Amino acid sequence: MSLQRVLHSSLIRKPLFLMIALEALLVVALAGVAWHVWQSRQEATSASAASLPTRQPPRAELGPARLPQAATAPRAGPPHPSPPAPTPGFRVDADFLSRQLGEVNRDQARLESIEWRLVKAAVEGMKSYLEKVVLPLVERSEGRPR
Repeated sequence: MSLQRVLHSSLIRKPLFLMIALEALLVVALAGVAWHVWQSRQEATSASAASLPTRQPPRAELGPARLPQAATAPRAGPPHPSPPAPTPGFRVDADFLSRQLGEVNRDQARLESIEWRLVKAAVEGMKSYLEKVVLPLVERSEGRPR
């Protein structure tokens, strides 16, 4: 038998092989379309960036050489320094942290209480099911009276 006959007879007739082959072709076609769209967007972005004119600063922004001498005279400092602005990040003062940790602890205690009640109810339910349903069936099948 030639290879062509073997492939034709065993592989081509199987629907799973055909489905996998078609899916592979579909994935390759989809990848090609996605690549084409991505490339066209990259070219459009670079072309639009190249066509934008560069911003020239106005004459007033060119530096202190353009300013009159009277404007460059040193000024007196402010009479009272302004308070420092808050820095970005987490608050670390003790009152805030203790209040936040207290809320977290209360929520955690509530969650643990709910979890414990759920576990206790599940254990009680299983125990009741075993005693009322499973045990009588086992005893009856073994022929032992309860």
